[in-house]
Amino acid sequence: MELKKVNELFNDCYKLYKNFCQTDLTDNDLHEFIKASDLIHKKYNTKFSEAIVIAVIDEIDRKAKEKEGGYE
Repeated sequence: MELKKVNELFNDCYKLYKNFCQTDLTDNDLHEFIKASDLIHKKYNTKFSEAIVIAVIDEIDRKAKEKEGGYE
């Protein structure tokens, strides 16, 4: 993957994170989050993009559970 594409991937993942990191992830938000995550992965379609998108998903999930008191 060329450097320009990697930069675009990071920017897309940052926007995904930024848009959902402070929401309470209602059912509608969760649907939009999944849809946006899938679009990013399909756009780049590499193992690297999959790993980065999964890292963002995991972090959003961790933050949501932390807000609910699920992580200590």
